[in-house]
Amino acid sequence: MRRRQNFALQAITAGLMTFSIPAIAFAYSLGDGKAAYNRHDYRAAIEQWQPLAEKGNPKAQNNLGMLYQNGEGVARDYAAAMKWYGMAANRGNAEASNNIGIMYDNGQGVKKNYAEAAKWYRQAADNGFSDAQYNLGVLYYTGQGVPRNRPQAIEWFRKAARQGDSRAQYNLGVMYSKGDGTAKNNVQAYKWFSHAKKAGDKNAARQLALLAKKMSKADVDTAK
Repeated sequence: MRRRQNFALQAITAGLMTFSIPAIAFAYSLGDGKAAYNRHDYRAAIEQWQPLAEKGNPKAQNNLGMLYQNGEGVARDYAAAMKWYGMAANRGNAEASNNIGIMYDNGQGVKKNYAEAAKWYRQAADNGFSDAQYNLGVLYYTGQGVPRNRPQAIEWFRKAARQGDSRAQYNLGVMYSKGDGTAKNNVQAYKWFSHAKKAGDKNAARQLALLAKKMSKADVDTAK
């Protein structure tokens, strides 16, 4: 599940994220489960993942947690989702840690607790999971569960942006263009808006056009 997919710093608004399936390549049955999931045959996906999850496979455990969280192929059961995510996270699965953070963030099956969400996001973020890096950046920006710290938000957005997260790239563009948490830097703003545009962010093109009017051709060329 992803958190706050459309978080934009201009408005400081957020929407729920959706759970994602991690890359699956190392086991035939995991792959069959992924194929079944992609064709919306959730029961077949469960048949592939359940035995692996029970044997301790963390990717299968995370995937099973997602099915329970979304109510896909089974009755929606947040407690079961948390159980499987917890098992996967305890085996080092960063996506499961992020998913636990999301459940605390959104109050799904547990009392909403931003501090607990931040703890789990950080665990996943420290392991290089880009969604968690973005999510932690959002918390530092808004001051939910952690002290409000715009420079820290920039650092986490940058980590996610370098892994291709277009939301983080866009947010960096906004922060550099406004001098929010950092010195104002139109070259850096243009650079990150450009990355976001290439990644498909529809708002980035408009921001680039507005920013270009304030910049010299030399600065635009440098940003490119």
